[in-house]
Amino acid sequence: MPFYMRVRAKGVEFSPNMLLIGISGNTLTVFDIYAGVISKKEGINTVVLAAGNRADDQLYKELKGKVRQLHRVGDCVSPRRALEAIYEGYNLGRIL
Repeated sequence: MPFYMRVRAKGVEFSPNMLLIGISGNTLTVFDIYAGVISKKEGINTVVLAAGNRADDQLYKELKGKVRQLHRVGDCVSPRRALEAIYEGYNLGRIL
């Protein structure tokens, strides 16, 4: 929450649930996936995309067989929200 308040105060605009259709100069063409509306956003100087997740179990594979106890949680298993990873870590901690 504090992060969002700081960056919004600096003029950062968030546009979740939008599909980027095109970029032309400083203009974006976007599609609102819920409203089904195509619109243009002008005067844009930076675009940061947060799209797609994938599991990363490389460290698990490298350590497998080299340490006595090894467990996978979070995005090592499959991409999810941080809350699920915290819950998995909590449950594993209780078991151990």
